[in-house]
Amino acid sequence: MDKSAPIEQLKRERRYDYVVAMGDGANDAAMREIADKFIWVCPKPGLAANGDMVIGGDLGKLPELLSRN
Repeated sequence: MDKSAPIEQLKRERRYDYVVAMGDGANDAAMREIADKFIWVCPKPGLAANGDMVIGGDLGKLPELLSRN
């Protein structure tokens, strides 16, 4: 599945200027390439270096992290 399609749709049809995406594995690579910011959530080994931010399983910290970046 190409996970970049929903992000393209948000940008094109909904006219969002900035899209943040999150993922945990290699299947999220297409989404990482097209999102304006990509956040790894408990990423698989070796993937964290290719994103903007890495968080563990506590998504409650996400608003604070996004407000700082």
